[in-house]
Order: sequence, then structure tokens, then C-alpha cells
Amino acid sequence: MTIHCKSKDDDLGEHNIHFNENYTWRFHDNIDQTTLFWCKIGYWDNKAGKLVMGSFDIYKSSRDNPVCAFNCIRYVKTDGIYFYIPSAEKARLIYPWPK
Repeated sequence: MTIHCKSKDDDLGEHNIHFNENYTWRFHDNIDQTTLFWCKIGYWDNKAGKLVMGSFDIYKSSRDNPVCAFNCIRYVKTDGIYFYIPSAEKARLIYPWPK
């Protein structure tokens, strides 16, 4: 899987992530809570024989800070991107892969 995350001010570069491997970074929300990171994520689907790719708002301060504050966890699965909800102790599908 490849992942390339950016904000208005930071480009975290493109990274190749292997199965069951983690990718992490740290940052601080800006004072007016408009911090936004978006990521382009893609992987090769062997069953379908095609590249699956999408671009997602992976962290949006106004949406995510009240929910996960300083430790926001995302999972990439074959059906889409999941956000871990600490209060519910489970992950929820937020972004299905584009068709």
C-alpha cells in the first residue's frame, strides 16, 4: 500500500506500508481548529487485478479533535478507511473506496 499525506503546511511524503505495518505522525492542531490532513492511499487488489486508490480527509480538527483528541487511529481495509472511536471501543467505516 502507498500513502501520501499532506496538510496546507506540511507534506509528509509518500510511504510504502506493508500488511499489518503502522504509519504514524505527530502534529498540533492550529489555534482556530482548522487543521486538515488529507491522504492519497492506494493498494493493488490481486483478486480484482487492479489498483484501488482514493483521497481522503484523514484528520479534520473540527470533526476529529472532540472524538479522538491526541490519538486518532485509522485502519485501511479492503472495503475502505475506518476510524477508531475510543468511546465505542470499535472502528467504523467512514470512507468506502471509490468505485
